[in-house]
Amino acid sequence: MRSLIKLVFLFSFISNTVFSQAEDSNILMNNGYFGYSQYRPNFKPKNFEAVGDWHGFEYAAALPIQSNSPMVNSGFFFINYYDGALRSIDADSTTANAAGRFYRIGLQMGKKMEYGKHSFLSVGLEPFVRIGASLAQIPNKNVNTRVSSSGLVGSFGLLVKLSHLYFIYSYDGGAYINTVWSGGNGRHNLMKGVTGGSTFTIGFNNAFELLTPKYFQLNGLDIYKRTYVDQKKKYDVNRGEFYREITTTVITKSTPGQRSLTLMAPFWGVGPSISMKSRKNRQAETFMYGANLGFRFGYLMVDGFYEEGLIGTEDETSKDEILTTYPILRDYDFSAQLDARHYGARLGLNLLKFFALKVNFEQDDESRKKSKWPVTFARLNVFYTMGQTDFIAPPDYTYEGASARLIDFQDQQGITSNTSNNPDLVPASTLFSGWGVSAEMGAVYFNATWYTYQDAAVANHLQYTIGINVPVVRLTKSLRARFINLDELEE
Repeated sequence: MRSLIKLVFLFSFISNTVFSQAEDSNILMNNGYFGYSQYRPNFKPKNFEAVGDWHGFEYAAALPIQSNSPMVNSGFFFINYYDGALRSIDADSTTANAAGRFYRIGLQMGKKMEYGKHSFLSVGLEPFVRIGASLAQIPNKNVNTRVSSSGLVGSFGLLVKLSHLYFIYSYDGGAYINTVWSGGNGRHNLMKGVTGGSTFTIGFNNAFELLTPKYFQLNGLDIYKRTYVDQKKKYDVNRGEFYREITTTVITKSTPGQRSLTLMAPFWGVGPSISMKSRKNRQAETFMYGANLGFRFGYLMVDGFYEEGLIGTEDETSKDEILTTYPILRDYDFSAQLDARHYGARLGLNLLKFFALKVNFEQDDESRKKSKWPVTFARLNVFYTMGQTDFIAPPDYTYEGASARLIDFQDQQGITSNTSNNPDLVPASTLFSGWGVSAEMGAVYFNATWYTYQDAAVANHLQYTIGINVPVVRLTKSLRARFINLDELEE
């Protein structure tokens, strides 16, 4: 989780600061998509297998292509992340399950065939090839240290575009080397050599054309504050003792300054969402789908959402105690999936705009008017969420008979079964709250949210959400203008 949040923050920071020095230089902020990915790595040639599908996300931004080749007219810059669990094919116990992850970054080149002059009414087909660098952390057994590999990955696939939805399938083959040079960790590195797999991605377009972001230079004053602390030791004659006199001086200076931001008008939108978290580390898989209604204005994100699907709970028991109690028990994993639906709201603050315009910078009146309500095209939000969750079916445990085994184990250990350690006891309905971080590009967003349940602590979980707030008003205006122009041409 820590690595993923670092990646999201770096991605958003770079996209809105380093690349925003010139209007057309920001590659990451071009037309593109955020996508949910299912990855199926093929470890069987190495006598391993993935435990279910691996889940992750993909971000892609269009590249300007100028090519005389009839085979290449489209390009993308992409970032991928996947994680999940794996185990030896010969293993007879869940104790053999290990967790792994992939990071990838690279370029995609293809031949785009698109029909429809309006982005929302268009369809397209694009066969492509990819080349990228990859970092993999995939051990061949449960180990406490990360086992890293670096590699080069080549892919070929097909992209199908239907309006603002992308469907991408690719087969990926990579060659990896061990990058852990000490501690003998290389013997636990499953990735050394050649490994392949297939990826299916559903992507949401960032509505670049509909949101029409524009580059602004905002003028004002850079504020510099420096604090000086002076300490002097003095003697109090009346009291007959020494004391310390501390003097604090704050010096404030200001110089003319500017901030460069890509801004667009406030908007609201509605669209689908997909949430996931891979099965690993004795926690069952989470997969939900739903819809989001989002408002973006000024520094604020305001969302209302509904989701339904499966929430994965984590095994709260001690592995060592289980294996001591049941020496012949091979499956010790008491994680489960809860069939649920939840709905609530999110309220967040756009940190990128806040730090750019509120920290050590004072805008002049004209710039303040320009920037008061507009929204940055790239946003990094922190948010608070709350709502209600309904659990609509009994839990589905990782292995058969786990429910009865868990009760027996807790009885033998003198553990009181409650909603913090037994999925069978969660109520039909409970309230939730949580905190999260959201990386957004235009209309699309990627959230990482930690949910905490009032009366069902065993269901507390982290999940990742990818979705889109389709800007309905701007879409309507764009379509109306499009059809009006067509009518004028026909006349």
